[in-house]
Amino acid sequence: AQNQSPPDVDPASPTGYADGLRRVISPRGVDGCHWIMQAQRMAHDGLWRVRTMPTDNFPQGREMNWSHLLLWCLVGVGKTVALLTGRPVGAAIEDSAQWVPALLHALAILAVPLAIRRAFGWLAAGLLAVAMSAVYTFASLFFVGAPDHHGLAATAVLGMALGLAAGGGGW
Repeated sequence: AQNQSPPDVDPASPTGYADGLRRVISPRGVDGCHWIMQAQRMAHDGLWRVRTMPTDNFPQGREMNWSHLLLWCLVGVGKTVALLTGRPVGAAIEDSAQWVPALLHALAILAVPLAIRRAFGWLAAGLLAVAMSAVYTFASLFFVGAPDHHGLAATAVLGMALGLAAGGGGW
């Protein structure tokens, strides 16, 4: 096996590397790579919302109608990392995207139980926090190294179900 050097840094490139190259190989297929590409494009073009993706369904591209919460998180964390490290924003997005799912999981574990503790009590909130971190089917949606929107969607569904239960309980 030959050792290859990483691509040259290019601050003008959307990816942060020369010739638009990337370094990430996602352990869970290409979905995480698409999220990274979209976030890099948002940051490079100064967009708040991506309406089309020219890299999908080449040469026509396709409409992009997904929630942008994950993209905003990737861009925000990437810009923060770029500011702290001096790396190009595209490269910082790619680097930080690997651990953003863990950050979002930790925020969900804190936010959802704190939001329901008033309606259900501290014991229920604590048990929910343990379940959100220990139940594989939920925790695996925040797979480190593969940024994806499924964990955020599941958190939203959980929040809606808990809100219905709290409302049904007269809270």
